Amino acid sequence: ALRARDVPSGERTSLAGVLLLIDIRRGVQDEELDFIPWLAQREMPVVVALTKADKLAKNKRMLEIGRAKQALSVRKDPLAVSVLSNEGIEPLWRAIVGLVAKPKA
Repeated sequence: ALRARDVPSGERTSLAGVLLLIDIRRGVQDEELDFIPWLAQREMPVVVALTKADKLAKNKRMLEIGRAKQALSVRKDPLAVSVLSNEGIEPLWRAIVGLVAKPKA
């Protein structure tokens, strides 16, 4: 993984955003509840992805998406994703590309 200290100081770029991964089965935990306001205070865009979506039935997934959105107070619905079933991967890539493509003020 590339870390800020690995990039020569004259070549540093700004962080475009954060991809927050949460296991859909465990839901939002205290760490995430603390992290989201910290990101908001820094005006840092965040994409929330609920991983392992294939482990829950569709109706339970929708319930967990709503719970996560409410708990984190985010505007956009978290994305339910599964590498095994490929569910939500395309929207996740679009969200990541959207973060990177946005010019930082």
